[in-house]
Amino acid sequence: MFDSLQNTHQRKLLLAALDSDPEECEAFSTTVGTDDVSQTGYVDRLPVLLHHVHLPRLSAFGYIDWDRDSGTARRGPHFDEIEPLLRLLVAHADELPEDWP
Repeated sequence: MFDSLQNTHQRKLLLAALDSDPEECEAFSTTVGTDDVSQTGYVDRLPVLLHHVHLPRLSAFGYIDWDRDSGTARRGPHFDEIEPLLRLLVAHADELPEDWP
């Protein structure tokens, strides 16, 4: 679980999944905002990294179910394993470093 949380973009994807409605099998955004991109300094590489590194990695863990063709993602079959940790992190966000998530 900690491997999947070590990267800012992966954390943001997991938090987006946390905010999605599992009853509706709601898809969530697999992109990051322009603020995130400008802070990273690699505008052109970020979509490539999301597509080729971060989304496949979270999908391999089973935390998300990612459809490469449509670019959509949903909670994966193992999301319930990481959900309590995500909820704990969100509940204590004010105690985490300023740059979290």
